[in-house]
Amino acid sequence: MKVIDMDALFKQYLLAQVRAGADPEQLEEDVPDLYLEWLERPMVQLEGKTPREWFEKQESAQRIEALCMYVNQQIDPPDPLLDAIEDDPEAEVPLYELLQGRRGAFETGEKLLKARRYAAELLNQKGSVLPVEEYLRLAREGCDDEKLREAAIQGLASMGEAVKEKLLEALRGAPDDGADCLLDLLSMLNRDERIFDALVRHFRGRYERRAFCASLLARYGDERALPVLEEAIGSVGYLDYCALRDAIESLGGTEEEEPDFSGDCDYERMKLGE
Repeated sequence: MKVIDMDALFKQYLLAQVRAGADPEQLEEDVPDLYLEWLERPMVQLEGKTPREWFEKQESAQRIEALCMYVNQQIDPPDPLLDAIEDDPEAEVPLYELLQGRRGAFETGEKLLKARRYAAELLNQKGSVLPVEEYLRLAREGCDDEKLREAAIQGLASMGEAVKEKLLEALRGAPDDGADCLLDLLSMLNRDERIFDALVRHFRGRYERRAFCASLLARYGDERALPVLEEAIGSVGYLDYCALRDAIESLGGTEEEEPDFSGDCDYERMKLGE
């Protein structure tokens, strides 16, 4: 299978328009429409097929192989290929295998991570639930590609209540960074005593993350967090005070009198910036 740089072909098409007398400024404005037109143009370089047909006519395995080849050659996979994979119901399992690193051969670990990221993003677009366990591992333990982890977190977020039990299970013993990701996801779910208890426990037990945990309690929206926040607000620095005050107000409470933060380095820096 040969790798065709579709972006390069489209640029050649635009250059031909300029050489034929098209106004470059108007051409720039028309690029989105011209691209859609170009997708439907048969091309000699594509054996008489249009850019869209080039990938639509391929089998699922061929498309996944093409995706891997584009990544290996450091060429951005073209939109028609990604669209064809997204629309292909038979591509879900091969994409999952690619996400797991069980498909394709890559020249470097960096390229493998990039391919796994494409797989995660496409699985998310398909609404796939196959990668739940892999996504939980990435959210809990992290990886060398933060964008891949973000794709995993987005996938879990889209699954919502369906993964609540798995999120709670993964939270047990999770490292602090992983716990932050899992708590963030849990705070978007419906009321559950276990979620509330976990949010309060991390708020009380991780002093350095009080501002973050306060924002999660505010999002979760359980007014029972008010006394917990109010109890803590008198013993924090200026920046944490602001975060706790905002959380208290979002839950319907009030914090009327601001303490004197003179000498607090963050407060003094803020004053200097006014």
